[in-house]
Amino acid sequence: MTLEERMAKMEADYGKQSDLLEARQGRVLTEHGDWLASHDAAMKQHDEAMKKLDERIVGLVSGVWEFMRRENPPA
Repeated sequence: MTLEERMAKMEADYGKQSDLLEARQGRVLTEHGDWLASHDAAMKQHDEAMKKLDERIVGLVSGVWEFMRRENPPA
């Protein structure tokens, strides 16, 4: 079997290489888009959690500061 015949058989069995490559690239782009959307959602959730934590820390530090001020008033 010649190389041309082999290539013709492969194209008949599997389709053209360019078509296979396009299909693969399309899947890769779709999967990456899905991953990116998931990553963005996770980062947004993380940012919201960090904002709440920051607010809690500020409240605690303010409370401690107020307690210290009341216990040790300036002379």
